[in-house]
Amino acid sequence: MKSAYQLIGESAAVKKLNRQIQQLAASTRSVLIVGESGVGRTTAARYIHFSSKDRNKPFVTISAQTTPDEEFKAVLFPDEVKREGPLPKQLPELVEGSTLFLKDVEELSFSDQSRFLRYLEDRKGKVRVRIIATIKEPLQKCQEGGKLMASLVEKLSSYETLVIPPLRERPEDLPALAEHFVLEACRELGIRVKAIDVNTLDLLSRFDWKGNVRELKAVIDRAVHQSEGEMLSLPQELLDEKSHLQGIINNIEARKRFSMDLGLENIEKLLLQRMLRAFGYNQTRVAEALGITEGNLRYRLKKYNIPSSRQR
Repeated sequence: MKSAYQLIGESAAVKKLNRQIQQLAASTRSVLIVGESGVGRTTAARYIHFSSKDRNKPFVTISAQTTPDEEFKAVLFPDEVKREGPLPKQLPELVEGSTLFLKDVEELSFSDQSRFLRYLEDRKGKVRVRIIATIKEPLQKCQEGGKLMASLVEKLSSYETLVIPPLRERPEDLPALAEHFVLEACRELGIRVKAIDVNTLDLLSRFDWKGNVRELKAVIDRAVHQSEGEMLSLPQELLDEKSHLQGIINNIEARKRFSMDLGLENIEKLLLQRMLRAFGYNQTRVAEALGITEGNLRYRLKKYNIPSSRQR
């Protein structure tokens, strides 16, 4: 059965990860997920929990970067904190079958790392809680960099490990991800699903996506909100006529399929926008510089839904 949290993509890496996750969901083993921010570590963790027999039990999230020390301690040792005074706030309870999702474990202070290790020892013979921890870099590198205690590295080394590669290393996943995010955004807005032409996908595939899947989703969401008509238009800051032209040339040389009309229209639109900004939205001067009539210019601005004056 396909899960709502299944990793999206056509690459061999993603297909392998989905198989591994399904196997882990059938067990109760603790898991370490390695990968850069934004690659889908939280999605993978939720996929494991909500595909397991304990899917109706609490999925308790602790972020090493944002969760205060007193809250972290209260989740792990609520009885101790109660004896010292009232709990800091209403907190989720780690009951039998819960999953404790610990994000960015390398960001824990050494005192919290010691506290976490004590929890792992104290829980033996008590309630069964699955641990899913995430980390941005391999354990050994974090230990060598002084981010993790050796005793915690030894403990985490015994966990099942999932390694999620960055998006730039699996570009074949980008089309499926982009289409999924467009569908999601259009559904949220209650509008007809916008189409993505091959030139737009080609342009998206040339970015490094340092923020990985999370950054791609943010760009698609913004594009859906800004796009008019049936086609997806990328945010202006991602576009320039040089990249579009180079993309067309690359596709021709590689004998790849692309839409010539759409590609040339995108270049023309970008050039018109650049000319308007350069001449302070003075249409007479723009038309003169382009060697066309003002009527022809107005026709082109209307064709591409380009504002004829500076938007405030």
